[in-house]
Amino acid sequence: KVIDDMQFYGTVTVGERGQIAIPQEARDALGITAGDKMMVISGIFEGSLVIVPHRVVTDVLKKSYTQALSQLLTGMDGVNHD
Repeated sequence: KVIDDMQFYGTVTVGERGQIAIPQEARDALGITAGDKMMVISGIFEGSLVIVPHRVVTDVLKKSYTQALSQLLTGMDGVNHD
């Protein structure tokens, strides 16, 4: 799901080992818990980063793959396979 508004959760400091702590409010709002895998991707602004829960990216890819496969199969036999 694409959202129309962004939420600012605060500022973090990078520690000596390159670690940051995700603010509690952000973890609560986004359902992030200890042990969750996160993907770190370059952002849309030069020099920026986006941190995305791995499950979000996986869910988007699964949905896109399922839709593409359904469209391909529909095109092959004219039947909707949803």
